[in-house]
Amino acid sequence: MSKSVVVTGSAGYVGSHICKQLKHEGYTVIGVDRSIVTNQNILKYIDVNLTGDFAEDDIWAEITQHKPTAIIHCAANSLVGPSVDNPAEYYYNNVVKTKRLLDNCRENGINNVVFSSSSSIYGNGHLPPVGEHFEKRPLTSYGKSKWIAELMLQDYFIAYGLNSVSFRYFNACGADPDGELGQVKGATHLIARIMENVLTGSNFDMYGNDYDTPDGTCVRDYTHVEDIARAHVLALDHMNIVNGAHNYNLGSGSGSSVLEIINSAEKNLNTKVDYKIAPRREGDPDKVFADITKVSKELDWQPKHNLDNIIIHAYKWYTSDVYKSTVLN
Repeated sequence: MSKSVVVTGSAGYVGSHICKQLKHEGYTVIGVDRSIVTNQNILKYIDVNLTGDFAEDDIWAEITQHKPTAIIHCAANSLVGPSVDNPAEYYYNNVVKTKRLLDNCRENGINNVVFSSSSSIYGNGHLPPVGEHFEKRPLTSYGKSKWIAELMLQDYFIAYGLNSVSFRYFNACGADPDGELGQVKGATHLIARIMENVLTGSNFDMYGNDYDTPDGTCVRDYTHVEDIARAHVLALDHMNIVNGAHNYNLGSGSGSSVLEIINSAEKNLNTKVDYKIAPRREGDPDKVFADITKVSKELDWQPKHNLDNIIIHAYKWYTSDVYKSTVLN
Protein backbone atom coordinates (compact mmCIF):
# COMPACT_ATOMS: atom_id res chain seq x y z
CA MET A 1 0.00 0.00 0.00
CA SER A 2 1.26 3.47 -0.92
CA LYS A 3 2.44 5.68 1.95
CA SER A 4 2.54 8.93 -0.02
CA VAL A 5 1.01 11.90 1.76
CA VAL A 6 0.50 15.48 0.54
CA VAL A 7 1.12 18.33 2.98
CA THR A 8 -0.23 21.72 1.90
CA GLY A 9 1.51 24.63 3.58
CA SER A 10 4.61 22.44 3.86
CA ALA A 11 6.94 25.43 4.20
CA GLY A 12 4.95 26.81 7.10
CA TYR A 13 5.50 26.54 10.81
CA VAL A 14 3.24 23.57 11.57
CA GLY A 15 3.44 22.06 8.08
CA SER A 16 7.23 21.74 8.12
CA HIS A 17 7.16 19.95 11.47
CA ILE A 18 4.52 17.57 10.13
CA CYS A 19 6.76 16.78 7.14
CA LYS A 20 9.59 15.84 9.50
CA GLN A 21 7.33 13.59 11.56
CA LEU A 22 6.01 11.88 8.43
CA LYS A 23 9.52 11.18 7.12
CA HIS A 24 10.51 9.65 10.44
CA GLU A 25 7.49 7.34 10.15
CA GLY A 26 8.50 6.17 6.66
CA TYR A 27 6.07 8.20 4.54
CA THR A 28 6.83 9.68 1.13
CA VAL A 29 6.11 13.38 1.59
CA ILE A 30 4.74 15.60 -1.19
CA GLY A 31 5.02 19.20 -0.08
CA VAL A 32 2.96 22.00 -1.62
CA ASP A 33 3.49 25.65 -0.72
CA ARG A 34 3.31 29.04 -2.43
CA SER A 35 6.48 30.11 -0.62
CA ILE A 36 9.95 29.45 -1.97
CA VAL A 37 11.72 27.34 0.63
CA THR A 38 15.15 28.60 1.62
CA ASN A 39 15.55 26.50 4.77
CA GLN A 40 17.24 23.34 3.53
CA ASN A 41 16.15 21.57 6.71
CA ILE A 42 12.59 21.68 5.40
CA LEU A 43 13.53 20.31 2.00
CA LYS A 44 15.33 17.28 3.41
CA TYR A 45 12.02 16.07 4.85
CA ILE A 46 10.14 16.52 1.57
CA ASP A 47 10.51 13.99 -1.24
CA VAL A 48 8.60 15.99 -3.85
CA ASN A 49 8.56 19.77 -3.42
CA LEU A 50 5.88 21.62 -5.42
CA THR A 51 5.96 25.42 -5.39
CA GLY A 52 2.53 26.84 -6.10
CA ASP A 53 -1.06 27.07 -4.92
CA PHE A 54 -2.66 23.81 -3.84
CA ALA A 55 -5.84 24.76 -5.71
CA GLU A 56 -4.13 25.18 -9.10
CA ASP A 57 -4.80 22.60 -11.81
CA ASP A 58 -1.13 22.14 -12.73
CA ILE A 59 -0.20 21.46 -9.10
CA TRP A 60 -2.94 18.87 -8.87
CA ALA A 61 -1.76 17.23 -12.07
CA GLU A 62 1.63 16.74 -10.42
CA ILE A 63 0.10 15.57 -7.14
CA THR A 64 -1.94 12.84 -8.80
CA GLN A 65 1.15 11.40 -10.48
CA HIS A 66 2.38 10.31 -7.05
CA LYS A 67 -0.90 8.59 -6.07
CA PRO A 68 -1.14 9.88 -2.49
CA THR A 69 -3.45 8.15 -0.05
CA ALA A 70 -4.04 11.22 2.13
CA ILE A 71 -3.88 15.02 2.23
CA ILE A 72 -2.81 16.99 5.29
CA HIS A 73 -4.22 20.44 4.67
CA CYS A 74 -2.36 23.16 6.59
CA ALA A 75 -2.30 25.94 4.00
CA ALA A 76 -4.46 28.91 4.98
CA ASN A 77 -4.52 32.60 5.71
CA SER A 78 -4.31 32.68 9.47
CA LEU A 79 -3.90 36.17 10.93
CA VAL A 80 -6.90 37.28 12.95
CA GLY A 81 -6.53 41.04 12.40
CA PRO A 82 -6.32 40.96 8.59
CA SER A 83 -9.24 38.53 8.53
CA VAL A 84 -11.38 41.32 9.97
CA ASP A 85 -10.07 43.91 7.51
CA ASN A 86 -10.25 41.70 4.43
CA PRO A 87 -12.74 38.85 4.93
CA ALA A 88 -13.08 38.24 1.18
CA GLU A 89 -9.49 37.03 0.96
CA TYR A 90 -9.94 34.72 3.93
CA TYR A 91 -13.15 33.15 2.65
CA TYR A 92 -11.60 32.69 -0.79
CA ASN A 93 -8.36 31.08 0.39
CA ASN A 94 -9.73 29.15 3.36
CA VAL A 95 -13.17 28.12 2.10
CA VAL A 96 -13.41 28.28 -1.70
CA LYS A 97 -9.97 26.75 -2.26
CA THR A 98 -10.57 24.12 0.40
CA LYS A 99 -13.71 23.08 -1.46
CA ARG A 100 -11.60 22.73 -4.62
CA LEU A 101 -9.17 20.57 -2.68
CA LEU A 102 -11.97 18.30 -1.43
CA ASP A 103 -13.44 17.99 -4.92
CA ASN A 104 -10.02 17.09 -6.31
CA CYS A 105 -9.70 14.44 -3.60
CA ARG A 106 -13.04 12.96 -4.65
CA GLU A 107 -12.14 12.96 -8.34
CA ASN A 108 -8.76 11.34 -7.74
CA GLY A 109 -9.72 8.71 -5.19
CA ILE A 110 -7.96 10.33 -2.22
CA ASN A 111 -10.23 9.40 0.65
CA ASN A 112 -8.43 10.72 3.76
CA VAL A 113 -7.99 14.38 4.74
CA VAL A 114 -6.42 15.84 7.89
CA PHE A 115 -7.45 19.46 8.33
CA SER A 116 -5.74 22.18 10.37
CA SER A 117 -8.63 23.86 12.12
CA SER A 118 -8.49 26.27 15.05
CA SER A 119 -9.76 26.78 18.59
CA SER A 120 -11.00 30.17 17.34
CA ILE A 121 -14.14 28.39 16.10
CA TYR A 122 -15.36 28.33 19.72
CA GLY A 123 -15.26 32.09 20.23
CA ASN A 124 -15.43 33.59 23.73
CA GLY A 125 -17.57 33.02 26.77
CA HIS A 126 -16.98 29.31 27.41
CA LEU A 127 -16.02 28.02 30.84
CA PRO A 128 -12.82 25.98 30.42
CA PRO A 129 -11.83 23.31 29.77
CA VAL A 130 -13.36 23.70 26.30
CA GLY A 131 -14.70 20.45 24.83
CA GLU A 132 -15.31 19.59 21.19
CA HIS A 133 -19.08 19.64 21.76
CA PHE A 134 -19.13 23.27 22.94
CA GLU A 135 -21.14 25.80 20.93
CA LYS A 136 -19.31 27.26 17.93
CA ARG A 137 -19.44 31.05 17.81
CA PRO A 138 -16.33 32.31 15.99
CA LEU A 139 -15.75 36.05 16.12
CA THR A 140 -13.76 36.68 12.92
CA SER A 141 -13.79 35.58 9.31
CA TYR A 142 -10.69 33.52 10.09
CA GLY A 143 -12.51 31.48 12.73
CA LYS A 144 -15.66 31.33 10.62
CA SER A 145 -13.70 30.08 7.61
CA LYS A 146 -12.29 27.22 9.68
CA TRP A 147 -15.73 26.27 10.97
CA ILE A 148 -17.22 26.35 7.47
CA ALA A 149 -14.45 24.05 6.26
CA GLU A 150 -15.21 21.63 9.09
CA LEU A 151 -18.90 21.66 8.14
CA MET A 152 -17.94 20.87 4.55
CA LEU A 153 -15.88 17.92 5.73
CA GLN A 154 -18.82 16.59 7.70
CA ASP A 155 -21.09 16.83 4.66
CA TYR A 156 -18.49 15.30 2.35
CA PHE A 157 -18.27 12.26 4.60
CA ILE A 158 -22.05 11.85 4.72
CA ALA A 159 -22.50 12.28 0.97
CA TYR A 160 -19.28 10.89 -0.48
CA GLY A 161 -17.61 8.84 2.25
CA LEU A 162 -14.59 11.17 2.46
CA ASN A 163 -12.84 10.52 5.77
CA SER A 164 -11.37 13.42 7.70
CA VAL A 165 -9.82 14.49 10.97
CA SER A 166 -10.05 18.16 11.94
CA PHE A 167 -7.58 19.30 14.59
CA ARG A 168 -8.59 22.37 16.53
CA TYR A 169 -5.26 23.86 17.55
CA PHE A 170 -5.05 25.91 20.67
CA ASN A 171 -1.73 27.81 20.72
CA ALA A 172 1.01 26.07 18.71
CA CYS A 173 4.41 27.14 20.00
CA GLY A 174 7.99 26.05 20.57
CA ALA A 175 10.23 24.67 17.85
CA ASP A 176 11.86 21.51 16.59
CA PRO A 177 14.00 20.10 19.45
CA ASP A 178 16.88 19.61 17.00
CA GLY A 179 16.86 23.32 16.13
CA GLU A 180 16.15 22.67 12.45
CA LEU A 181 12.65 24.15 12.15
CA GLY A 182 10.67 26.95 13.76
CA GLN A 183 8.74 30.14 13.27
CA VAL A 184 9.78 32.86 10.87
CA LYS A 185 10.74 36.36 11.97
CA GLY A 186 7.94 38.63 13.06
CA ALA A 187 5.56 35.91 14.26
CA THR A 188 2.78 37.36 16.39
CA HIS A 189 2.29 34.54 18.91
CA LEU A 190 3.12 35.27 22.54
CA ILE A 191 6.18 33.05 22.96
CA ALA A 192 7.60 34.16 19.61
CA ARG A 193 7.20 37.78 20.67
CA ILE A 194 8.91 37.12 24.00
CA MET A 195 11.81 35.40 22.25
CA GLU A 196 12.34 38.25 19.81
CA ASN A 197 12.13 40.79 22.61
CA VAL A 198 14.67 38.86 24.71
CA LEU A 199 17.09 38.74 21.77
CA THR A 200 16.69 42.41 20.87
CA GLY A 201 16.52 43.73 24.45
CA SER A 202 13.24 45.51 23.82
CA ASN A 203 10.24 45.77 26.11
CA PHE A 204 7.44 43.24 25.97
CA ASP A 205 3.86 44.50 26.26
CA MET A 206 1.74 42.53 28.72
CA TYR A 207 -1.90 43.23 27.91
CA GLY A 208 -3.53 43.52 31.29
CA ASN A 209 -2.79 42.24 34.78
CA ASP A 210 -6.28 42.43 36.27
CA TYR A 211 -7.78 39.19 34.94
CA ASP A 212 -9.64 36.82 37.24
CA THR A 213 -6.68 34.43 37.48
CA PRO A 214 -4.24 33.61 40.31
CA ASP A 215 -1.59 36.08 39.12
CA GLY A 216 -3.85 38.53 37.30
CA THR A 217 -2.59 37.71 33.79
CA CYS A 218 -4.69 35.85 31.24
CA VAL A 219 -4.40 32.07 30.91
CA ARG A 220 -4.12 30.32 27.56
CA ASP A 221 -3.33 26.81 26.35
CA TYR A 222 0.12 26.32 24.79
CA THR A 223 1.06 23.17 22.85
CA HIS A 224 4.47 22.22 21.51
CA VAL A 225 4.49 22.17 17.72
CA GLU A 226 6.18 18.75 17.66
CA ASP A 227 3.30 17.31 19.70
CA ILE A 228 0.86 18.82 17.21
CA ALA A 229 2.79 17.31 14.29
CA ARG A 230 2.80 13.90 15.96
CA ALA A 231 -1.00 13.98 16.22
CA HIS A 232 -1.28 14.27 12.43
CA VAL A 233 0.57 10.99 11.92
CA LEU A 234 -1.74 9.31 14.44
CA ALA A 235 -4.72 10.69 12.50
CA LEU A 236 -3.61 8.90 9.34
CA ASP A 237 -3.59 5.58 11.18
CA HIS A 238 -6.96 6.34 12.80
CA MET A 239 -8.71 7.01 9.49
CA ASN A 240 -7.50 3.67 8.15
CA ILE A 241 -9.38 1.99 10.99
CA VAL A 242 -12.38 4.21 11.76
CA ASN A 243 -14.36 5.97 9.02
CA GLY A 244 -15.92 9.34 9.71
CA ALA A 245 -15.50 13.10 9.98
CA HIS A 246 -13.65 13.32 13.27
CA ASN A 247 -12.72 16.44 15.24
CA TYR A 248 -10.30 16.87 18.12
CA ASN A 249 -8.85 19.60 20.29
CA LEU A 250 -5.05 19.76 20.40
CA GLY A 251 -3.91 21.47 23.55
CA SER A 252 -2.03 20.86 26.77
CA GLY A 253 -5.19 20.18 28.74
CA SER A 254 -4.34 22.98 31.16
CA GLY A 255 -3.49 26.63 30.91
CA SER A 256 -0.45 28.80 31.53
CA SER A 257 -0.61 32.47 32.36
CA VAL A 258 1.41 35.15 30.62
CA LEU A 259 3.38 35.69 33.81
CA GLU A 260 4.12 31.95 34.10
CA ILE A 261 5.54 32.00 30.57
CA ILE A 262 7.70 35.01 31.37
CA ASN A 263 8.94 33.31 34.55
CA SER A 264 9.75 30.13 32.61
CA ALA A 265 11.71 32.15 30.05
CA GLU A 266 13.68 33.94 32.76
CA LYS A 267 14.42 30.66 34.58
CA ASN A 268 15.40 28.57 31.57
CA LEU A 269 17.24 31.24 29.62
CA ASN A 270 18.90 32.84 32.63
CA THR A 271 17.79 36.24 31.47
CA LYS A 272 15.44 39.06 32.37
CA VAL A 273 12.30 39.66 30.31
CA ASP A 274 11.57 43.37 30.34
CA TYR A 275 7.86 44.07 30.06
CA LYS A 276 5.40 46.83 30.69
CA ILE A 277 1.74 46.58 31.55
CA ALA A 278 -0.49 47.71 28.69
CA PRO A 279 -4.29 48.00 28.76
CA ARG A 280 -6.06 44.69 28.39
CA ARG A 281 -7.57 44.08 24.99
CA GLU A 282 -11.32 44.30 24.67
CA GLY A 283 -12.99 40.90 24.58
CA ASP A 284 -10.02 38.91 25.89
CA PRO A 285 -11.35 36.19 28.22
CA ASP A 286 -9.67 35.41 31.54
CA LYS A 287 -8.98 31.73 30.82
CA VAL A 288 -9.04 29.51 27.73
CA PHE A 289 -7.74 25.96 27.63
CA ALA A 290 -8.71 22.70 26.00
CA ASP A 291 -10.34 19.52 27.16
CA ILE A 292 -8.20 16.86 25.46
CA THR A 293 -10.03 13.82 26.82
CA LYS A 294 -11.38 12.85 23.39
CA VAL A 295 -8.08 12.90 21.48
CA SER A 296 -6.36 11.11 24.36
CA LYS A 297 -8.95 8.33 24.33
CA GLU A 298 -9.42 7.90 20.57
CA LEU A 299 -5.93 8.63 19.21
CA ASP A 300 -3.90 7.79 22.31
CA TRP A 301 -2.34 11.25 22.09
CA GLN A 302 -0.96 13.27 24.96
CA PRO A 303 1.48 16.18 24.79
CA LYS A 304 5.00 15.06 25.65
CA HIS A 305 6.52 18.52 26.06
CA ASN A 306 5.90 20.89 28.98
CA LEU A 307 6.22 24.67 29.13
CA ASP A 308 9.93 24.55 29.99
CA ASN A 309 10.57 22.37 26.90
CA ILE A 310 8.65 24.84 24.77
CA ILE A 311 10.77 27.75 25.98
CA ILE A 312 14.09 25.92 25.66
CA HIS A 313 13.36 24.59 22.16
CA ALA A 314 12.06 27.96 20.97
CA TYR A 315 15.21 29.70 22.19
CA LYS A 316 17.39 27.09 20.50
CA TRP A 317 15.67 27.91 17.21
CA TYR A 318 15.73 31.69 17.66
CA THR A 319 19.46 31.65 18.36
CA SER A 320 20.29 29.25 15.50
CA ASP A 321 22.13 30.28 12.36
CA VAL A 322 19.24 28.81 10.36
CA TYR A 323 16.74 31.21 11.91
CA LYS A 324 19.03 34.17 11.44
CA SER A 325 19.57 33.42 7.76
CA THR A 326 16.23 32.00 6.65
CA VAL A 327 13.63 34.04 4.80
CA LEU A 328 10.44 32.58 3.31
CA ASN A 329 9.40 34.68 0.32
